Amino acid sequence: MMVRRRWFAAVTGMSLLVAGCAMVPETTLERALPAGAELAEEREITTFTASPKAAQEREREFEGFTDNTVRTRMRVSSGGSAVRVRLDNTFSPDELHVGRVTIALATDREGGINPSSLTELRVERETSFTLAPGESVYTDLARMEIPDGADVAVSFYFPGPTGRVTTHSFAGEHSRIATGDHTENVNGRPFQVEEKTMSTRPLVGAITVVPETATGTLVTIGGSMTDGVGVDFSKGSDRWSDVLSRRIVDEYGPRRLSVANAGMSGNRMLTSSGYGGQRVLERYDRDVLDLPGADAVLFAAGINDMQHPPQTTDLDLLMATFEEFADRTHERGMLFYMATITPFEGWFSWEPHLEENRQEINRRIRASDKFDGVVDFDAAVRDPDHPSRILPEWDVHDGIHPNSAGAVELANAVDLDMILGDLNLLD
Repeated sequence: MMVRRRWFAAVTGMSLLVAGCAMVPETTLERALPAGAELAEEREITTFTASPKAAQEREREFEGFTDNTVRTRMRVSSGGSAVRVRLDNTFSPDELHVGRVTIALATDREGGINPSSLTELRVERETSFTLAPGESVYTDLARMEIPDGADVAVSFYFPGPTGRVTTHSFAGEHSRIATGDHTENVNGRPFQVEEKTMSTRPLVGAITVVPETATGTLVTIGGSMTDGVGVDFSKGSDRWSDVLSRRIVDEYGPRRLSVANAGMSGNRMLTSSGYGGQRVLERYDRDVLDLPGADAVLFAAGINDMQHPPQTTDLDLLMATFEEFADRTHERGMLFYMATITPFEGWFSWEPHLEENRQEINRRIRASDKFDGVVDFDAAVRDPDHPSRILPEWDVHDGIHPNSAGAVELANAVDLDMILGDLNLLD
């Protein structure tokens, strides 16, 4: 994979919506690049991630886009005064031409944005650019005021035909499609009229900010539980990592640490697959260690290796793999926290011998001296009267995925005093 990053700033103007207009007037959205190179000297941190994977045949990205704008909404963790977006053509066999990219604060779930926040993103100062097959690129740094915990919308115009587009299969917050270039549209009507939505998130791999108060990023990585499967997104972004991000502010005042979620549904440590994407052993550098500002990792992977056919039943191999990730993380000067494996009785693949394996691997995790700390997700959500299953009130009713209430329990199981203290972020 190629990663292209150019360290100069692109500074864009902001515009006000003219009453009754769906488009910011061409004359008011600045195209110039005023002085702003000093931003390149600021430390950036990652505030959002969506780990990339190859589009599958049932996904809209598989057929590609022609004369379409895609607007995708996401919630950031830390706010900042400038922003950059990583665009991933990582798993696409073709060049990808992007006609235009904008970012703005989202105002609703139907595609509306705040016109005063509308900001153009460029790559090497160009508004239109092409990504080579396998390439990943960060946009130029652009001035934009983003509050902590804000919902932002990134809009891409694809003249097309694009061919297959790299995606993230489970977005939680849906993406919307419209015909034509609507990257400046503020009321979202073109995206509503066509009623075309996707549960996937194309192209966006990460968002970084020049932070106001936070100094680094905690990266969470795991499978569908970390990705947010089981959580009700109708009222907001409430993955356990989102809840954890809010806890940092609620309990410690001005934000000290950003949280970025590198979870991927169906993902495994040792085996790659179509839906589950590239195995963690291969994606760990790109999706975790190489993220700007990453200081610590909360590792919640492993359950899919244990339960998904063909199952990995070699506990020595599993434990050695966990410890290998800890070593790789420590070599980068980062902290590594390991989560225990949660119960999954009731899931289609569960068998008694797998429960024995889960109990044993959790015993080894708790006893290991390779980790900077252990987060006991198992204890947080298991049924005390039936420890091989999730407590029914926290189960989305499939036996393996915690619901929104369960996600709160997972987030509350994280010892923030431990992590913030280890990072010297406590007063």
